[in-house]
This record gives sequence, C-alpha cells and structure tokens, in this order.
Amino acid sequence: EGEGLLLEPNGRAAANVVALPDCDVAPERAVGLEAGLPVAGQFPRRLAEAGCRVLVPLLMDRRDTHSGNASIKMTNQPHREFLYRALYEMGRHVIGLELQKVLAAVDWFALRGGGEGVPIGVVGYGEGGLLALYAAALDQRIAAAVVSGYFGPREGLWGEPIYRNVWGLLREFGDAEIAGLVAPRALVVEASPQPSVAGPPAPSGGRAGAAPGAITTPDPSAVEAEWRRAERQWAGLGPGPAFRFFESDAAIGDAALAAFLEQLGAGGVTPAGAVPVAVGAAGDATAGAEARFKRQFDQMVGHTQRLMREGELRRREFWARAKGEDPSAWAEGCRWYREYFRDEVIGGLVPPSVPAGAQSRRIFQEPKYEGFEYRIGVHADVFASGILLVPRGMSAGERRPVVVCQHGLEGRPRDCADPSVDHK
Repeated sequence: EGEGLLLEPNGRAAANVVALPDCDVAPERAVGLEAGLPVAGQFPRRLAEAGCRVLVPLLMDRRDTHSGNASIKMTNQPHREFLYRALYEMGRHVIGLELQKVLAAVDWFALRGGGEGVPIGVVGYGEGGLLALYAAALDQRIAAAVVSGYFGPREGLWGEPIYRNVWGLLREFGDAEIAGLVAPRALVVEASPQPSVAGPPAPSGGRAGAAPGAITTPDPSAVEAEWRRAERQWAGLGPGPAFRFFESDAAIGDAALAAFLEQLGAGGVTPAGAVPVAVGAAGDATAGAEARFKRQFDQMVGHTQRLMREGELRRREFWARAKGEDPSAWAEGCRWYREYFRDEVIGGLVPPSVPAGAQSRRIFQEPKYEGFEYRIGVHADVFASGILLVPRGMSAGERRPVVVCQHGLEGRPRDCADPSVDHK
C-alpha cells in the first residue's frame, strides 16, 4: 500500500498533484508540520496554498534502522539498498514499487480526485525527482512534471548508490531520452543542489555490507547540456514539447513552481501562509510516523518474500521446455535457456575487436609445471589477464586438453594457481 499525507484545498481543486520530496524528508516535514525544512523547500504545502490537491507519499529513506534481522545480523545498508538487493533477485526494484505507488495515486486522482477536467501533475526533488521523471514518462495522464535535484548526465551512474542501478538502462536511456518520453506534455527541469550523500551509513556495532556510492551535484552546465540533448530529440517536430529549464539555489524554486502551475492552468505561486498546525486526533504531527515507516518497509520485505516462496511454481513453468527424455532432446531444449541466460541474465558481450596480441612472462617454476602471467587483448583499453600453468616436457605444437579455473568472488588468480600462496 501507499501511505502519506493528503492536502485538500478549501473548495474545488485547481489541479491534482503527487508531490515527492527527497526520500530522506518525511511527509510531515515536507508540509511544515515538523520542523527542519525551510519554508522555501516545503513545495507540497506551497502547491496546496496555490489551490492544488496534493498527495505526499512516504518513500523509503537512506537510514539503516531496519536493515537486517535482529536475531541474525543487521547491516549498514540504507533501507533503499536493503530492499533493492532482495528485490533484484526477484526481478523487481524499489524504484519500480514506489513508481507503482505514484501511479496508483494517479489512478485515484483520475477516478475519484475531483472529476474530469482537473489536470494531474507530479513534482519531485532528489530521489523524488527520479520518480517524478519516470512516472511522467510512463503515464500520459500526467499533464506536467517538475524534476529538481536529480536530472543530469548518467555516465557516472556506476559511482551512484547501488539502489539507482536499473538493468540495461544506459543501453538506451539517459535522462534526456527519458525526458523525451514525456513530450509533448510539459516538463520542467530545475538544476538545483542535489541531496548530498557521501556514502552509506557508517558501519557500527557489527553492521556492515553496504555498497559504496555517492550523490553529488553536477555543474549546472552539465545539467543544461543534458537538457539541450533532450530538446534536440524533438527539434522540428510539432507540436513542440512544453519543456522549461531553470537554475535554482534551493529545491524547486518559485520560477519552476510558477511554470508548473501555468502548464496545469492552476494560477500562480502565492506567498507562504501560516505554519500548519496538527489538530484533532492527530495530536502530535509526528506521532506514529516511525510506525508508519516500519509498516511500509515490512510490506516491501513481505512482498519480496512472497515472490520468493511462489518462485518454485514460476520456475516449474519456466523450465517446462527443457525435456529430459534423452540427451539430444535435453541439449536442444537447453539452447533457448543458454541464450536467455546470456541475453537477459548476465548480458552478452560483443566479440573481441582487437588482435589477441598475447604476452606472457614466467613468474614461477615447479618440478612438473611452470607458471606464466599472461595478457590478451579484447577491446581498445580492455584486456584479459591471469596465470597460465604449462606442464613441463611439452614439445612444440603439441596439443593438450585445457582446464579453465576461475577464482572466487573478490579473489585473485594467484589464490588458486600459485603454489606459494596458502589460500583457503
């Protein structure tokens, strides 16, 4: 389920908006019920003050409070990484589940959120900006979107947190290509300071296992260059997309909000009103917030575990074409699985593009064999290397069987090929 806060205007809503703060900002803080966020950054509240109905979903954050099993082992993996690792095994993604929550909100708006004629928009910052961009690309019912503190070149995605890893993404899609999928609807991109993430939570009390990865703010010129690349995709086509680009020193400034509201036909930005106050049964605005977070986290974990339990039935269906009556039928049936494994699981590599140019040097000698360190060309600036063990007494041109031995994860060729290394 999705949970969060709903801000209802007094009167008919000018627009329906899904507002997505960065994942480390709780909905209460984003709307001003909890201290810690400047008024200028409380864009869900400001949209409500402009007459919009605003839904603020809870997102998984970068803490590690619940990452693990207290009876077995806890980790320092951010909640998003902890979920990513389990979901990845089941062909799912924390980004995908949260996108489904956003699109469920769009469903609700379209069916029950004020009737026909009320436009739908999505606004996001940081991790919320990622979701806003993807949601607008996926759902044509979203008339306008704002992406702040996220948009930019993705060639350095390998250095970002692992929970942003999407299988095969950069083969076809940078941010410019995803922005192109929003056209001809409205997209506002704001180059603003991105959430500063130096890495995962520091290991403490036995917690460890998180992947490295940082989030830094690219130069505004790099963000604009990616933006221009998106614009070029639609040059000369009509109607041209309603794309706008801004720079701001804070998350979602007045210019971006004004452009967004203009595209929705929802009037303009108004000065911030009085600080919201929780009333009625809510009492303390933050009461139950952590319980709600844990509930959302447990739902995602439980969903993943259910997929794993049901995996046995899915595997049975998947392997149905492998016939084991005789060796020839088995070999024929397995051909499809080999191709699937290559193309859909590990990814296929193109054939070598440079001559092998094999080089070697002797690194040790034993009574029955010699060891050589070797290097073989694969592509420009890419080579294969390892250790080659050759029996003594081989004559020139003699052919013998070859055994390929692969060292373990994080190991080295010497671990299993050098007799002087005492490795487990």
